Amino acid sequence: MNKKTLALAILLVIILGAAYSQGVFAYKLEVPLGSATEVNSLPEYITIIYRFAMGIISLLCVLMIVFGGFSWITAAGNEQRIGNAKSTILGAIIGLIIALGSYTLLNTISPNLTNLTFTVQNIEVDETYMSTGVAGDANSWSDCLNQLSDKQFNNCTGLVGLDPNYTTGGGGVALKLKTDAAADWEKLVKDYAAHFPGAAPLSVSNGYRPPEFQDCIHRNNIGDSPTSACGSNGQGSGHQSGASIDVNTSALTQDKYNYICCGQETECSYTDDPSGYDDIDGRHYGWRVLNYNPDLSSHKSEQHHFSYQSMGTHQDVCPGDGWCQ
Repeated sequence: MNKKTLALAILLVIILGAAYSQGVFAYKLEVPLGSATEVNSLPEYITIIYRFAMGIISLLCVLMIVFGGFSWITAAGNEQRIGNAKSTILGAIIGLIIALGSYTLLNTISPNLTNLTFTVQNIEVDETYMSTGVAGDANSWSDCLNQLSDKQFNNCTGLVGLDPNYTTGGGGVALKLKTDAAADWEKLVKDYAAHFPGAAPLSVSNGYRPPEFQDCIHRNNIGDSPTSACGSNGQGSGHQSGASIDVNTSALTQDKYNYICCGQETECSYTDDPSGYDDIDGRHYGWRVLNYNPDLSSHKSEQHHFSYQSMGTHQDVCPGDGWCQ
């Protein structure tokens, strides 16, 4: 009797522990447990079974005590029967103490262990970046921007902000470049402003570009054939190292475009490559347009993309953020 009662009490404790695996459901009981005919969650179901079992155990213990007492009274002095009756009564009392004691102990530790009214808090996880940082579906630059997470900017200690009096546009860290690139870009735009007095500051869309953003526009093929986030060499686009900037060429006349490309209003000297990009001969303050366009009335791919003479890597400007390592 003692072993069976103890095993039952241990089983109840195990059931209580298992109740932490909560699942929500609605179920109509085929056999009512007391007054309960329907349950809405696993903890509620376990609670009903637990309390119902506690009642049954207590009732059985009392009945066994009564049965032991009756056996003792009717033993007529038979020592063996009296001994059996005493064992029955003692076992029932121990079982009752264990059952009630386990409830009291659990309730003392935490009422939730007996009431089972706890809930498991939902944790919202953006599955887009949960494992590898892979971008989700997007149809525009704005869609990609909306997918950016703050973690992309926390470690970017190697970036320098551009003077908004000379360079405007973009948002957030878009108006940032790595230190040496930013210094030479400021020389270029100040020279431009001095050469064209009263002209509006140069408008750009991206300077530094987080790998998340680059990954998004690459996977969804947004823009002029964007490169992958890290590329085969772990470097990827120059935007990720703060060494590239995209100029809004639609806001420029040909002479202004020529000037930021090569420092003169007339057509720049360049290499015409029918199968590839047309490179400027030389650099202007360390910067060069990727695909020079001598006629802005017809669009050319990457006519807006300017790259600095030393590219570097993403980890140079944003060390330890986990990308492109």
